Amino acid sequence: MLSKVHSLFSINVLLGLITFMVLLSTAPPSIFTIDTPELTAASIELGIAHAPGYPIYMLVGHIVSQIPFSSDIAYRFNILSALSLSLCIPIIFRLLTKLGHEAWLSASLSLSFAFTYYVWTVSIVAEVYALQLLGICLALWSVYRFYIVPSWQRTIQMSLLVGLAIAIHPSSALLGVGVAVVMWQRAQNVQMIIIAGILSTIVFLLSLLYFPLRYGDELRVNTAGEYDANGVFQPIDLDSVHGIWWMVSGQQFDTLFFQDGFIPSTQHLIETLTWFWGNFLGIGFLLGIAGIYRLWRTQHKYLALWTVTFLPYTYFYLNYDAQDRETMFAPAYLLWIVPLAEGARWFFGTDRTKFYYLIICAFPLLLIFINYPLIDNHDNHELLQRSQAEIQRLPENAHVFGFWGDVAALEYLQVVENQRPDLHFYKLFLFDYDTTRINLAAQTFLANGEPVIFLNNTFFDYLQIDSYTVEPFDITVTDDNTLEQDILILDFDPPK
Repeated sequence: MLSKVHSLFSINVLLGLITFMVLLSTAPPSIFTIDTPELTAASIELGIAHAPGYPIYMLVGHIVSQIPFSSDIAYRFNILSALSLSLCIPIIFRLLTKLGHEAWLSASLSLSFAFTYYVWTVSIVAEVYALQLLGICLALWSVYRFYIVPSWQRTIQMSLLVGLAIAIHPSSALLGVGVAVVMWQRAQNVQMIIIAGILSTIVFLLSLLYFPLRYGDELRVNTAGEYDANGVFQPIDLDSVHGIWWMVSGQQFDTLFFQDGFIPSTQHLIETLTWFWGNFLGIGFLLGIAGIYRLWRTQHKYLALWTVTFLPYTYFYLNYDAQDRETMFAPAYLLWIVPLAEGARWFFGTDRTKFYYLIICAFPLLLIFINYPLIDNHDNHELLQRSQAEIQRLPENAHVFGFWGDVAALEYLQVVENQRPDLHFYKLFLFDYDTTRINLAAQTFLANGEPVIFLNNTFFDYLQIDSYTVEPFDITVTDDNTLEQDILILDFDPPK
C-alpha cells in the first residue's frame, strides 16, 4: 500500500514537472498579447483591472511580483500561469484514475490537455485562465471526494474550494449546475445543502471586498469605468453594491453578450467546433464524441451530470463576441477530457499490446511536436521593444488614443517602469467606441494646445477626417504586410 502511494506521488510530481518545464521553455520573457500588460500592471499596483476585476488574481499576482526571481516583472506573471497549469495536471490525472481509467491513459490525457493549443497559449502569459483552471480542478476534486463520501468535513472543503473557483473567475459559476446536482443527490440532509451554499457564497463575497478597499486609493491603474466627452475618466463607484455588481457581472462588456440573440449563430457554432477540433487535433474531438455515445449507452446518469456541467459554460461563450473567445473555452476543454477518456477506453477495449502503449504515449508527444513551434515565444521581445521605442518618440504631454492592446503596453511601461509620466493614454473601448465622444475629447485637448496622437489607423476609423489637419507620426509595415499608421493631429479645422 505504501509503495503504491509513493508510486502515485512520483507520477504526480513527474507529470507536473514535465508540464512546467515544457511551458517554461516557451514562455515569453516579458509582456505579451492583449490583456497581459494591463493585468500585470494592475496586479503590481493592486489596482482595478477590467471587469470582472479578478481580485484573487490581483492579490496572487502582487505577491508573485514581489519575488525577485527575474529582472523582468512581467515574466514572473508568465511563470505564475505556467505553474498554475502545471499544478492542474496531477489533479486531472488523479480524477481520471478515480473515474476508473488506467494510469497510462490518465497520464497521457492529462499531459495532452496541457499541450493542447489554446490551453498552452494562455498558460505561458499573464492571463487569468490558468489560475482559473487550477481553481476549477481543485473544486472538481473536492466535488468528487464529496460524491464518494458526503461527510460534513468534505462538504466544508468542497464549499470553500467551489467558492474560491468562482472568486478567481465568476464565469466558473456556470459550472455550478453540476455541483448543485451532486449536492442534491448526495447530501445527507437539506441543512448540508444550505450550509454548502452559504459557505461558497461567503468565500466569493469576501473576495469582492477588494474593490471597495482599493477603490478609495489614488490608483494608477483603474479600468472600471469610461471616458466622457472631455476625455475625463469616470470610474464606476465600487463602494456601492451596484458598482460591484456591474464589475463582477461583466457589464463593461455587455455589448458582447448574446449579440445574435439566445440562439448561437451559425458562424459561432462553426468557429467553436473548429476550435475544439483543432485543440484536440481532431483525434481527441472524435474520441470525445465516441465517449459521449458510449456514456449514453451505458451510464446515463454520469452523462447527464457531465452535460449539465459542460453545457452552461460552453453555451455562454458560444454567444460571446470577444476577439479572443477561443481561449475562454479553457474550462470546457478541460471537461472534454472526460468523454475523451471514455472514448479512448472504448476504442482500445482490453487490448494492451505494445501498439496500445505506443499510441497512448504518442498523443501528448504529437501535440508537443505540432504546437511547440507555433507557441514558442521564449525569445519574443517584440511588443516590449516596440512599445519602448514608441513611448520615447511620443511628444511631451501627448494624449494618445488607440486600441486596447496598443495602449495597454504603453501604460505598462508608464506604471511599472515609470517611463514618461507626462503622457496620457486612452483606450478607445473605454469611450465605448463612441465617435462623438472621441472627437469631442480630441478637440478639447487640441484647444488646450496639447498634442493628440491616434495609434494604428484608429484616426481613420473614429475621427471626422476632413475636420483635422494631420501628419503621419509613424508608419509601419507589419510582417503580414498590414499598414499601421500613427497620426499626429496638428489642428482642428472643421469644414465651413
